[in-house]
Amino acid sequence: MPLGAFGAAAALALVPRSQNLAQKEAFDVAGLALFFPAVVALLSAISFGATLRWSSPLIVGLFVAALGGTALFVRHERAARHPMFDTGLFGHRRFSTGIVSAVGSYVVMFGVLLLVPFYLTRGLGFGSARAGLELMALPLMFGVVAPLAGRMADRLGARLLMLSGLASVASGLVALGALRPGTTAFLLLLGLVGAGLGLFTAPNNATVMGSVRAGQTGMASGVLNMSRGIGTALGLSLTGLLFSVSGGASGSPGRADHAFTITALVLAAIAVGAGIVAAAGPVAPSAGRHPGRGQAGSIGISL
Repeated sequence: MPLGAFGAAAALALVPRSQNLAQKEAFDVAGLALFFPAVVALLSAISFGATLRWSSPLIVGLFVAALGGTALFVRHERAARHPMFDTGLFGHRRFSTGIVSAVGSYVVMFGVLLLVPFYLTRGLGFGSARAGLELMALPLMFGVVAPLAGRMADRLGARLLMLSGLASVASGLVALGALRPGTTAFLLLLGLVGAGLGLFTAPNNATVMGSVRAGQTGMASGVLNMSRGIGTALGLSLTGLLFSVSGGASGSPGRADHAFTITALVLAAIAVGAGIVAAAGPVAPSAGRHPGRGQAGSIGISL
């Protein structure tokens, strides 16, 4: 609470007012009423599917509810006068590929943040304090690299940084899963994953923000932040599911090691998939020539 209050006060005092403000519109309550249950149903089905059996009526019903709710939500948003979510934004290929790849990157990021402590405590027998300290390698490298990547995108272009970043993430996860190295190499590889996510996130956010008109930046920023929320929830649910199904919940160090390998390799595959989606997008202009300038360093570095 104190930190939240301080952050809100600092934002009011320091963050400049947007120059391209959209007209005030009524809030889309009906859209929220359709969207929220659909997301809850999907995450609940993923989280409890292994425990209750994937073929159980409850889990199947949750998946059906999630699919139906999503379809109703999209239909409502297309017809709404003041939609919560402007589906027309996805008509821009640079925007759509950026959002989809962002969701994939957040699945990986928060999946790793969940996976590593479980592996260190259950597989290697480390205490929670040491596991937390070793986990810091990822956010520290992310925080160092992301602002630099935002500036580098102006000179090198976003695509090179995005693809090299996701390649670093995938390589680091494959090495972690296959080798399960000792502390020093583990920290270096975990730092590589964090650096790769930093290389990707900031330029990708700038690309997404620069793909829309000035009057749409508020909506685009909201969708971008929503992608982080969805990616976080999916990353935690999928990673927890994979780790448990692979034997990580058994309490055996050997099974936890095996579960770590399987889960790390799956997360690496998701990073590769995000890279393929990002590569499919059109080449973006330099961040210095589009409305998204400055977004890379400001929006993209929050965990």
